[in-house]
Amino acid sequence: MSASPTRTFAAVTAIVAGLAFLHFVELSSDARIVREVQNAGHAVLFGVIALLALAIFRGSGAKGYAVALVVTLALGGMSEYLQSSNPIRDASLGDWLRDAGGAIAFLLIAAIWHRDVRSRRAVGVSLAMAAACMLAVAAPVVLVWQDYRGRDAALPRLCCVGGEWEKTFFRSNATQLRPMPLDENPAGEGFLQVNIPAGKWPGFRIREVYPDWSGYEVLAFDVYAEVPAPTVLVLRVDDRDHDGSDYHDRFNRDLTIEAGLNRFRVPIGEILDAPAGRRMDVRQMDKVFLFADHPQRPFTLWFNGFSLIEKAPHAKN
Repeated sequence: MSASPTRTFAAVTAIVAGLAFLHFVELSSDARIVREVQNAGHAVLFGVIALLALAIFRGSGAKGYAVALVVTLALGGMSEYLQSSNPIRDASLGDWLRDAGGAIAFLLIAAIWHRDVRSRRAVGVSLAMAAACMLAVAAPVVLVWQDYRGRDAALPRLCCVGGEWEKTFFRSNATQLRPMPLDENPAGEGFLQVNIPAGKWPGFRIREVYPDWSGYEVLAFDVYAEVPAPTVLVLRVDDRDHDGSDYHDRFNRDLTIEAGLNRFRVPIGEILDAPAGRRMDVRQMDKVFLFADHPQRPFTLWFNGFSLIEKAPHAKN
């Protein structure tokens, strides 16, 4: 028995609406956890699309499930192909696999619900397959959530503590940071070797730093150098309201690096007051950068990570 024209029209309309939502609705946040939840949402969306396709083809018996799956996978592939023309999105095999996982899981559950799968063994296998698909989709969300927990637990250190969680938040521009054995490290314990090449703004950034800097007074870090002449690095700090491009809407400071140990203690008040025409939100800090400005030759430094220093208690009279 085939679906009625009304049912088919409703299902097709809902499928088109779901695909339109995927393509035209943009999330306002660039947070990694939000992006991973959005990616996992692909599975739910295409699971629903698979059920809508099944509503059209289920009258064909077992074949209807296969047709619904093929149609859903084709729509997922077409969706990814169309995204390749969107300048702010990319086609992703991972997203297509999430689409497939959601479609398979939802169709298996539907088969059990409609009693198209009846034997106890078949039901058990179907449930196990559906659970495996959804666990595979949910795993990246859980892993990123654990990275956020690692970031929060490291406070007042913002980076470079050797935790696996840092890979989620650390980004390098042609610059290598690596630990060294203590007996080979001229800077001492806690310093990473930073190999900076010649080029355009080589360096690194920590994105989505722990956002609430209230209760802290200073952003601190040390740089050790064996350079024969002064070297200039640039420290940049953005909050979440930074427009992404305006030089005057963020904190920027040139740092002269002399040979030997260089200790930097930057008052957070100066960072907050840096943008022209506004003050940064101390509870919404976002990124910290350290980079060289067009160095003409490669050089090596040692860096011990960014830390926040608490405000000193007020002295009693």
